Amino acid sequence: MKHEPEKWISDYEANGYLVVEDCLSGETLQKVRDAADRVARDAETLPRYLKSHIQFERDYYKAQPQYNTDVDPTQIGSALRNVMELPLFDPIFAKLIIHEPLLDVLEVLFGSSEFHFHNYKMITKAPRVSSVFRWHRELP
Repeated sequence: MKHEPEKWISDYEANGYLVVEDCLSGETLQKVRDAADRVARDAETLPRYLKSHIQFERDYYKAQPQYNTDVDPTQIGSALRNVMELPLFDPIFAKLIIHEPLLDVLEVLFGSSEFHFHNYKMITKAPRVSSVFRWHRELP
């Protein structure tokens, strides 16, 4: 990973997000993808304590049909909308929280090494059936 603190800050301030190439090795990224694929594949059969952290598109569609005008409800199936508390699903997600290159980027953006993680969430977008994920904020 190329250490470019000024670029990270300016990109984040300009765009509201940041892309840092090679922050994860190809091997680590593949492990994350594989774990995310397992969660999606096994979502229907997970134990209740894990399933309680998953929101399916079908449930969101039923609760918010006005936001899903482009979605065909017969095609939704078991598509995921989001998954909360990722470290409960696979250790690779917990390892990301202490991944040194990622922490380097966060320290630059926050100007401090003191911060905490909240809401370990994965938002998924299934082809042709995913609903809109509206702009929002978690806390005031």
